[in-house]
Amino acid sequence: MGKNEAAAGILSDYLKLTEPGYALLFEAPWGAGKTHFIKSQMRIATDRSMRYVTLNGIDSAQAFRRALVVDNGDFIKIIGSAEKLANAAAKSVRLGDIGSLIRDAVEDRMIASLPETLVFDDLERCTLPVPVLIGLLNDFVEHRGKRVILIAQSDKHAEPSEFNSRKEKLVGRTVHLAADAEVALPRFIAQLNAGRGKDWLGRHQPLVLDVFQKDGQENLRLLRHGLQDCTRLLDVLEADLFAADHAIERLIRVFLALTLPFASGEITAEDLMTRNDYRLAIGPDEGQRPHPLYAIYKRHQNPDIFAGDASGILPLHLAVTLIGEGYASPPAINVALRMTGQFRIEEENPLWRRMLFWTDSPPRRSMG
Repeated sequence: MGKNEAAAGILSDYLKLTEPGYALLFEAPWGAGKTHFIKSQMRIATDRSMRYVTLNGIDSAQAFRRALVVDNGDFIKIIGSAEKLANAAAKSVRLGDIGSLIRDAVEDRMIASLPETLVFDDLERCTLPVPVLIGLLNDFVEHRGKRVILIAQSDKHAEPSEFNSRKEKLVGRTVHLAADAEVALPRFIAQLNAGRGKDWLGRHQPLVLDVFQKDGQENLRLLRHGLQDCTRLLDVLEADLFAADHAIERLIRVFLALTLPFASGEITAEDLMTRNDYRLAIGPDEGQRPHPLYAIYKRHQNPDIFAGDASGILPLHLAVTLIGEGYASPPAINVALRMTGQFRIEEENPLWRRMLFWTDSPPRRSMG
């Protein structure tokens, strides 16, 4: 289970309660995998005794009600047909629009028959006034006796102080989830398109985890997108380049080390263009703000963070097109990497290894 084993236990215990009288809140940064964690633990996709509702963009009590039933296709058809029939009948006797009354009645019936466990996601993206939102949710806890699970990043709410102060009336326990890359990585790799890139990443998961953890990331979406970018790069390499194992490892390390902060907005395409300024590796003068590339270099201690077009495992302009612009043609990729002169297949027992470990080498036979 990894980092969130305790959270899984808390969730399991809560689901065993009958009319718990409080909501259970799961907190985590955006992209940390909290929605996937809840959905997979509860098997929401197949368990009809639970209802998942996203509150993203919900701005009225009516929209909140509709969100509770919108995934039920049969009832939506019934509502639509009932509204049309009612309005047609009303016009014949000049009663006006009564379709909305029929819709409300059908929705009331549907809400009354909701399952005992409700999951409300994206609370921080809901634009309802906080007291209204808390009141609507609390109705299911206090008056309907439901198990209510909330998913949010409270500090990202438009009114975080009011949200945090008022949610205490509703929430009985808050659980903080961690971005568990070790659990997510095999799943992300399994979702990649089949090919050499996917196979290589599957064999080098410790390398990927090491870069992600050194980067200090909590956004698993960035990891997933980074893996997709790595796969596209590896899949277009010519066979002799791909066979240079050590060079490929160095390439992917620096590629991920630059791709993740670019995707998060820490560095820009303009920053990538300054990789040939090796003075940045020395660090800023006292009182000056460090360059973004220097921060990345310090995290990874990777000299290939800095490179010109004739040096480094990932040349300057190739990084700009691949990462900054999002695309480079396969021929351009292969030519640029080949020109570095670093993609050579090492001997099984190269000269440097024979010299360093010469005492372990078997004695040569005499020619005499």
